[in-house]
Amino acid sequence: MSTKEIKTRQMTQRYPVLLKVSEEKRLPIIKKSQKNPVLWIVFLALMVMWIYFFGGTIIAVSENHSSILNLLYRLIIPAFIPALVIFTSLFWVQKFIITKLVKKELSQIL
Repeated sequence: MSTKEIKTRQMTQRYPVLLKVSEEKRLPIIKKSQKNPVLWIVFLALMVMWIYFFGGTIIAVSENHSSILNLLYRLIIPAFIPALVIFTSLFWVQKFIITKLVKKELSQIL
């Protein structure tokens, strides 16, 4: 099994709406969604907001930590939770983009 097939299968499991189009059209739809400017604008906006709100806190925490557990505990709010929010938001934006691309592809067929 090639890497393209593996990637297509994993993305189809993640985004079931891809089952509506043929297998040869799934990879181009995935690539279009990854190159979509909306996805990158959302990513950059979330990263800038994260740095704006938590950048100083992360720098302050990393300078004076006594143990690794204390460091991890202090980084939960400024680092780990915002990272989860960013990646979840990107997942939903990409799902929205893929849904729109699939609908567009289906409307071209009919």
